[in-house]
Parts: sequence; C-alpha cells; structure tokens
Amino acid sequence: MPVAVAAINRIGRILFESARMQARLVVHHPILPVGTVIQPAAFLLIVLSRDHPTTRAETTAILIAVVLTSLWGASLWTSGSILRREIADGTLARSMTSLSDARLVVIGKCAGATVVTFGLLLVTAIAMAAVLRVRIGLGDIADVFVGLVLVAISGIALGYLFSGVFVITRYAQHWTAALTYPVYILAGLIIPVAALPVVARWPSWLISLYWAHRFLAAAAAGTFDGRSLTAALALTAAYAVAGGILFMRLIDRARRKGTLDLV
Repeated sequence: MPVAVAAINRIGRILFESARMQARLVVHHPILPVGTVIQPAAFLLIVLSRDHPTTRAETTAILIAVVLTSLWGASLWTSGSILRREIADGTLARSMTSLSDARLVVIGKCAGATVVTFGLLLVTAIAMAAVLRVRIGLGDIADVFVGLVLVAISGIALGYLFSGVFVITRYAQHWTAALTYPVYILAGLIIPVAALPVVARWPSWLISLYWAHRFLAAAAAGTFDGRSLTAALALTAAYAVAGGILFMRLIDRARRKGTLDLV
C-alpha cells in the first residue's frame, strides 16, 4: 500500500507541476485576451441580439454555448501547440528522456492550459451577464458542477490529442485555422443544429462539447440528461485514447529514428 500511495503522490506531483508551469506560460500567450475576453464578448452580444432569451434557462444555455465555442478556439492555440512550442524551444527531447513519464508531463500541461482558459471564459461570461443585466439560472447546482468538470476534462483530452496531431504536420497553424471555424458552425453551440442542413448535422455528434452543452443546458433547467453525459464521456475517453496512441507513436519514432515526423 505505501508503494501505491507513493506512486500516486508522484503522479500527482508531476501533473501539478506540469500544469502550474504551463499555466504560467499561457497567461502570457498573445491569443489569451482575444480568445477569452474579446471573442466571447462579441459572440454573446451577437447571439443575445439574435435569440432574445426570455427565461433564465435560455440565457444560461446561450452563455454556456458561447463559453464552449470560445474554449474550442482558444484550446487549439494553447493546448494544441504545446508540443510544437517545446520543439521550437528545444525542450521536448529533455521531457521525453527524463525519469518522469512524458505522457504525464504533456497531460499536466494540457490541464494547466485548459484550466486557465476555461476559468477566464467563465469569468468573462459572468461579467458580461452582469453588465448586460441578463438573468442566469443554475438549476441543479450539482449537475452543473459535474458538467463544468466534464468540460475541463474534455478540453484536456482534446488538447492532448491535438498537441500530437499538430506535431506531425508542418502546417500546424493552417490546420488550427482550418479546424476552428468549421467547428464553430457545425458543433451545434451558438448555431443550433436545427438551423443547419440535414446533411451537415451529424458532425456535431462527434464533438464532446456539443453533448456537454446539452447536459449543462439541461442541468441549468433543473433536469438530468444522462444520454448527453454518457456521449460526452465516451467521446472524451476516445480523444484521450487516440491522443495516447499518437503520443506513444511520436515517442517511439523519436527514439528509433531521431525524428518526430510521422509522414
């Protein structure tokens, strides 16, 4: 038992220190004020002027949609670029050859970036609601808390996956831009799925943030949406597994051939 406790403590320290270090870097990222303040504020003004919500639940659902939409874009630039930034800074080799599990280091860094980004987005949403004097309903607070934790974990899993994906291409910035706006449109967040053509509705089912929004919107209205929770958890697990497989391929490639290029 003491060995198991020591191992858990060590893992916790690695995750915490990696998250703390990345959080300190993210607060200086030039995209942060744009992605966590300016963009969500603009989205919120546009959506509120369009939808004119009349109940607390409707307003809360809109706020959640804006936060999750902005989280997607900000995560691509912060969490998704972690490994490429380490390659540019010359620190990736040290991370992969250290005594600590490189996967834990990257997951911790994705956690630090996600927590900072998501936290700032929530603060922006609350501040905007206060400024605009719109009513927020929390419904079942326990379910809302579960949904927020789920969003954070899903953001970490997405960051872990994309941090590996963006390493295998020489055009990461172009891919980041290419992934941003289609998801804004197809994720079923600030643009309802019902407003999309029938043939364009299915991609939202593959995006965990779509299901997380459904769960949180239901929780804000005081109901429990188990189907959306299950779907969001399943997709988050799939992202994490895919990210882990890709990262292990990156490590194997680096050790055998001295390169991270998979193509």
